[in-house]
Amino acid sequence: GENPLTGLEVGEEQVQAWLAALTMAEDLLEGRKLLPHFRVTASTGLGINMKRFFDEPKNFDLVLSITGPAIAPYLESGELVTSDDFDQIQRQFGGGGFLTFALWFN
Repeated sequence: GENPLTGLEVGEEQVQAWLAALTMAEDLLEGRKLLPHFRVTASTGLGINMKRFFDEPKNFDLVLSITGPAIAPYLESGELVTSDDFDQIQRQFGGGGFLTFALWFN
């Protein structure tokens, strides 16, 4: 039903979308799926292994991470999370949007 404080309604579709989002996050953090990088993935098909990113930290440089060189040690081939994956979850949350529900649920 609708929450009187937020005006948002949580139905089965939102519950399933939330579980899908948690599964996607777990897959990324466990290295089962790779995070695409906008400058690297299109030309190489490689993605960032987030498990290695957190388990094998190096000095972090935001600019070099955005441009690509700093993430090179974490690039691998494998199954990538796609924008379609994110879009599907976002659509299932409807007008409230994923971030609104994420803040509310947590």
